Amino acid sequence: MNNIKSIITEEHSSQLHVWHKLGLNHATLIYLDAHLDLQHISDSRIAQLKECQTTEEVARLEKPNHMVPDKGYSYGIEDFLYAAYHLGMIDHVIWVHPLPEGEKNNPMDSIRMLQNLQGFSFNDLTSFEIIDNYVEANLLGLKVTICGYQDLSKLTLPENTFIDIDIDYFIALPQDRPGIDPKIVFNALKSLPLTYDTVTFTRSVTSGYMPLRYRFIADYMTALWQENQPEADHYGRIYQLDQMAQDGKLKEAKEGCLRELVDFPQCPVTYYLLSLCEDNPELAREYRQTAGDILPQYKPNVLRSTNAIMSRELKFDQETLVALEKRLETEPLDAGETQLSHFSLGLLYSSLNDLNGALKHYQACKTIKEGIYPQLSLSIGALSLQKGQETEAIPYFENALNDESTEPEAYTFLGHIYLKEAKYNLALDNLLMAKELLPGSKKPVKLLAQTYKELGDEDNYKFHIKKYQQMKFFLH
Repeated sequence: MNNIKSIITEEHSSQLHVWHKLGLNHATLIYLDAHLDLQHISDSRIAQLKECQTTEEVARLEKPNHMVPDKGYSYGIEDFLYAAYHLGMIDHVIWVHPLPEGEKNNPMDSIRMLQNLQGFSFNDLTSFEIIDNYVEANLLGLKVTICGYQDLSKLTLPENTFIDIDIDYFIALPQDRPGIDPKIVFNALKSLPLTYDTVTFTRSVTSGYMPLRYRFIADYMTALWQENQPEADHYGRIYQLDQMAQDGKLKEAKEGCLRELVDFPQCPVTYYLLSLCEDNPELAREYRQTAGDILPQYKPNVLRSTNAIMSRELKFDQETLVALEKRLETEPLDAGETQLSHFSLGLLYSSLNDLNGALKHYQACKTIKEGIYPQLSLSIGALSLQKGQETEAIPYFENALNDESTEPEAYTFLGHIYLKEAKYNLALDNLLMAKELLPGSKKPVKLLAQTYKELGDEDNYKFHIKKYQQMKFFLH
């Protein structure tokens, strides 16, 4: 086992060019992740990828941040599995979704998870088959098996099987702490009858899906795979000390961290955990500063903080956002990070139904760099619509048509507005586009039925209302 290599990336989409360099070819992928990063990518963006001759060219088409619009890039953290499938890297994904320690997979929970994912057609979402304790489905052409880690030993795994782990797999929400010890999962994976020489890991801290305090789990898993016993034991103890701290045993956790620094004096993880255990604010800042000096990723970062709130749906209020705005004034961020921080703050204000706050940060984005900002445009449009400002909402929804990630919802909203305004042909045009782009969504189908009814098209009305009832039944 000590010959196993591990490759760690900061964000999951970067594994696409890692796999390209490794020569992954029609493999079965054992995929541990809190999310199934399989969304449709347009033919034109896939075509760009297929034209790539080198790994460097594939890497240049990765979105540099998950909040950046799709235009100009071919893949990101939400859809890179679709890209890997169309590049012939993978034929089958075994999605090992998170389960609390000791809990077995419930196939019906797996089916409900599928139905909550966007971008799949009605046929995709009804293609599932329950076999024993796991589920098989065909999603966007790709064979997908969904199971818990305990079920992997029951599967017939081909020789060309590869393991990939996004460490956000380990985080239970809303507790925001690990739901299972990484060593337990490692032991389950190690026992599988597989031949492989590389395992890939992703931290997912920058995008906010993984708390900074658990960034080290990737290093812990790497040490286990490489049979580096001193490091594996060290990270194992840090893991246990963190659990103590989470349980309120701060004094014991702090004492344990200080012991770890004797043998591992340059470990940023230990200093960071110490900062969380220390009740003396000045000493806590000193520990956090030391962690950041050893490894810059541990320095405070507004963008990472806003991403965490959105990605993990953390609780926040207006005071939280005001504090983040004050930090934004002083933290040393480059123009790109500052722009994305305003962008994410605008989205957070939107989620508090604060239209003025969202507009303020939208304008701040445009001051730094003129652009469309589709997700924020969509949110501002939705807020305007909620306040009865249909005319003001339309330009924002039209802006959101400029990106694949927001296009289907924007067409749906525009169709809704035009239906309400009795502009039935405009409603029809927009809703047909929404239905084509989001074939698994019930809302465009329901609005289409209403539109055809207003137009007096009885056949199309009956067809779409029946379709809506079917979707409502199967996709409950």
